[in-house]
Amino acid sequence: MNILNSVWISRNDFVTVFVKLFLFLYMRQITYSVEANGCHHCTSHAKNTNGYPVKTRNGKQTRVSRIVYSNYYLNGDDIPNGLIVRHKCDNRACINPNHLELGTFKDNAMDMVKRGRCRLGEKNHLSKLTWKQVVAIFYSQEKLFNLAIWKHYF
Repeated sequence: MNILNSVWISRNDFVTVFVKLFLFLYMRQITYSVEANGCHHCTSHAKNTNGYPVKTRNGKQTRVSRIVYSNYYLNGDDIPNGLIVRHKCDNRACINPNHLELGTFKDNAMDMVKRGRCRLGEKNHLSKLTWKQVVAIFYSQEKLFNLAIWKHYF
């Protein structure tokens, strides 16, 4: 008796083993822990430099929240061009489908302003003028042009 005959597996068994191995290696399941506020904190995937959990999909890194949204709401179809997945809860690691929604970059920026997550005025590290200087320029009786304002305050 040949040793190969004793370890021979059927084609169906081979396909089953191959699929399970493929799923284990490449389609690693997404696991999460549920927080008190209802967020599903992704625990299975590493975060990128911005704090979003990412997964390699079609040869490039994709945010797990995009994958969850497309699987839950779009039956695995791609998210339309020009739209992003926004977090209602402001938790970048959250993958709860009920906390995710589609929107544009403008919608996301408006959310940031409404929720007080952006730095306006003097709080912005790129700010050159204080609020007092802005008010003084606005109510100034002189008609100053940009260069004159720059020379006066800088």
